[in-house]
Amino acid sequence: TLRVSAAFDGDALVIEVGDDGAGAARGARAGGIGLATVRQRLAARFAGQATLDVVTAPGEGFVARLRVPAEVAPLAATAGGARG
Repeated sequence: TLRVSAAFDGDALVIEVGDDGAGAARGARAGGIGLATVRQRLAARFAGQATLDVVTAPGEGFVARLRVPAEVAPLAATAGGARG
């Protein structure tokens, strides 16, 4: 089963994607080129204020947790422009 969730946590947006699959052994390399590239891009875009964590264990599935600064746009900007 695939789970996707998003929630605000203080001044950050936390997005999680996980499954209930077989998982991986503790200490196993949770990464690779794809995740390393995502981490590099997060560091470049958010100046070290964003993280990507991977949690996995045998029989416990796999979870990727992305935490980025929450930037809330003013209501007028999201409603198609400023009102007078």
